[in-house]
Amino acid sequence: AAAGGAYQPASPAPFVAPSLDSARGDIPASELDSPLPTGRTDASDTIRIPEGFTQTDFEEGLLAALSISQQQQQQPEQGAPHPPGFEHQSSVQEAPLDAADVFRHCMSGSVDEVRRFLEQGGYADTVYKSAYGWDVGPDWLFTKPNDGTTVLNYVATWTDVIGERAAELVALLLAHGADMQRDDGLDQWFTPLHNAVANGARDVIEVLLQSQPQAVNLPTGDGRRPLHVLALCDDPEDRMASLALLLRHRADLTFAEPFEGNTPLHVMAREGHSEVVIRLLEAGAPADARNEKGHTALDEANHELQIAEQEGDAATATRQSKLSETVMIMEIAVLAN
Repeated sequence: AAAGGAYQPASPAPFVAPSLDSARGDIPASELDSPLPTGRTDASDTIRIPEGFTQTDFEEGLLAALSISQQQQQQPEQGAPHPPGFEHQSSVQEAPLDAADVFRHCMSGSVDEVRRFLEQGGYADTVYKSAYGWDVGPDWLFTKPNDGTTVLNYVATWTDVIGERAAELVALLLAHGADMQRDDGLDQWFTPLHNAVANGARDVIEVLLQSQPQAVNLPTGDGRRPLHVLALCDDPEDRMASLALLLRHRADLTFAEPFEGNTPLHVMAREGHSEVVIRLLEAGAPADARNEKGHTALDEANHELQIAEQEGDAATATRQSKLSETVMIMEIAVLAN
């Protein structure tokens, strides 16, 4: 082997081999486990060539035997026991990564499993396909991802189900290169930040904005920015906490979405989120900005209040109360200016 496959005598002594029946009988015990004795320096250690073989034939035969033995050592015999841990390591490395599993692990908040998926080469922007299935039991079928959504967007969408582990999952995915600008594949093309804001997931919002502060003004497919979709958050406390984060990262208060021309103040006013309206006005939101209908935010609130009063049923009683308060606040603000 040291000679690169070419025979080189260890000494000028003649090469003498033993008979085939006792070919290994003259080999020192220290080399019995070797397919071919190597490194000999003592001329007394000899091998006799069997009768009927020339020296060249015997040398070629020994080299061929050495080649076969090396191949057998490199390729263990089928059925031979593996070293401890070999089988497990091999199966982990060779088993295909299941894209559906990473979504299920996210839903259950299994940070360690998602980390293992990523460390084994799983793609941080893996998208869900209906062909993957959703084997989570009947109680959780409603959490099935929609086709085309990324892992990051899935976590941002289901923060209420995932719970406190959602922020940790988001940080993990971002650390492995997940793209915050990939939308969720639905008609309105929400990014992860839009979905987190709509859910009022303040801890997730904070992780996302720490990673990419400029994402505070990313648009959806229909042109709305995160501050516009904050109106979708149902919990007043979460809504205000999310608003504080967006304002801290300098969300644009003057931007009007392109379809109806509504600023964030328009949207909040017509939803009756009076506490948000107050904060936006304090932050400098333009109360005199007009949308495509020529309405100010106060006009929008009054219009929605009239509709609620006309319907007059129990379902709109709460909305009517919220809108009345919002109109009063905005009228005071207009008079003050």
